[in-house]
Amino acid sequence: MFIGVYMWKQKIIQQKRKGTSDAEKYVKTLNDSGLNFKYSMLEKATGSFDEANKLGEGGFGTVYK
Repeated sequence: MFIGVYMWKQKIIQQKRKGTSDAEKYVKTLNDSGLNFKYSMLEKATGSFDEANKLGEGGFGTVYK
C-alpha cells in the first residue's frame, strides 16, 4: 500500500513540474475558440488598420473597431 501511495504522489509531483506555461494555454485556447480570421478580412474590417478606427492599446496589441 505504501509503495502505491508513494508512486502516486511522485506522479503528481512530476505532472506539476512538467505543466504547461500560460502562453501555451493561451495559444491552445485561441486555437480552440473558433475565432480565426484571415489577415485580409481583418485588414478590410479595420480599413487597412487605419488610425481613425483605433480604439486603444491592450496587453496583446492594438484594438480596432
